Amino acid sequence: MYPSPSKEFSDWDVLLDFIEDRRVIPIIGSDLVRLSVEGESTTFDHYLAAELAERLGLPAGAKEERLPLNDVVCRYVSSGRGARQDLYPKIRAILREAPFAPPQSLRQLAEISHFDLFITTTVDSLMEKALNEVRFGGQQVADVFVYKAKGGQDLRRPKEQLNRAAIYYLFGRASTVPDYVICDEDMLEFLQSLQQEKFRPPLLFDAFRDNHLLLIGLHFADWLARFFLRVAKPSRLSDPRDVLEIVADRDMNRDHDLVLFLQHFSSRTQIFSGESGAFVDELWRRWRARNPDAIVNPAKPMIPPAEGMPEGAIFISYAREDIEAVRELKSGLDAEGLTVWFDMDRLGAGDAW
Repeated sequence: MYPSPSKEFSDWDVLLDFIEDRRVIPIIGSDLVRLSVEGESTTFDHYLAAELAERLGLPAGAKEERLPLNDVVCRYVSSGRGARQDLYPKIRAILREAPFAPPQSLRQLAEISHFDLFITTTVDSLMEKALNEVRFGGQQVADVFVYKAKGGQDLRRPKEQLNRAAIYYLFGRASTVPDYVICDEDMLEFLQSLQQEKFRPPLLFDAFRDNHLLLIGLHFADWLARFFLRVAKPSRLSDPRDVLEIVADRDMNRDHDLVLFLQHFSSRTQIFSGESGAFVDELWRRWRARNPDAIVNPAKPMIPPAEGMPEGAIFISYAREDIEAVRELKSGLDAEGLTVWFDMDRLGAGDAW
C-alpha cells in the first residue's frame, strides 16, 4: 500500500517566522514560470519547446501534449539533422525575442523583501527581471551569479553578508554556448559537477546547509528530486538536521514513490499538495498581512558616491542609444562576479564620479 500524499501544508506561521528571520531560500522551477499563450496557460519550458520545434521544422505533437524542451532536443538529435550543440544559440535567440513580462507569481516572490537570495533552476531571466522591476525600478541592480558545469561561480560572500538581493542560476543562464541545461544529459552533467568538491560552490552550499529550502514548482522526476535534495545537504537525508525543506509542487506530491521515500528517509521535508502558483499566492498574502509596511514598491536605486564604491567596482559610461548593449555587457560582467554600475538618469556635470 502506498501512503496518501502529504497532508495539506498548515505551518504557515512557522514558515513566515523563518522567512522574517531571513533563513529561507526559495528555489524556483519551471512549473512556476507560467505564461498565457494564445489565451492558454503554459510553462515557459513548454513555450520554448514549441517555438524551437517550429523553427527546426520538427513535429511538436498535439497541442495538448505539450512536449518539454528535453523531448524536442532528443527528437532533433535523433533525426540526424545536427548536434545538440547547434541548439543553444537558437534557444538563446528565442528567449531574447520572447515578449513576456515576469508572471505574477515571480513578482509576488520578489515583493517578499525578507528573501535576499533566490535560486532559479530555469535558464530564462524572468525571475531576475521580476526582482529588478519590483525592487529596483527596472534597473539591473540585483546581484547575478551563474553556475557552469566544471567550474561554476560561487556567491561573492556568505548569504548573511549579501548587501543586496541576489539571484543564482543553478543550471546556467541561456547563452550562445553550451553552458546551460536544455536536456536531461545536461542536467546529469550539472549535478555531477555540483557534487564534486573542486567544482562545488562552497558559499552557496553553506547557505543550503544552514537555511530552510522552499522548493517551488521544480517539476522534478522522482530520481532527480531525490538526488537534488541529497546534493543540497552535507549528509544523509535521514540524519537529524535543524532545517526544513518545503516542496510546493503538485506533480512531485502525486509521485507516490517519492512521497514514500521522503516519509521514510527525509522526515524534515514537507509537501504542499496544491499548485505552486497557489502556494506563492497564499504565502504572499499571509506575508503581506504580517508585514504591511514592508511591501516593496519600485524605487529608483541610488548609485553610491565614489567614496562608497567597493574596491574593484566598474562604472560603465555609455551613449543613450547603446543602452541595450550596456545591459548585455553588465549582465556578462555580473556573471563573472564583478560589481558593475551604470547610470540610468544622466549624470550631470560636476557629479561625484
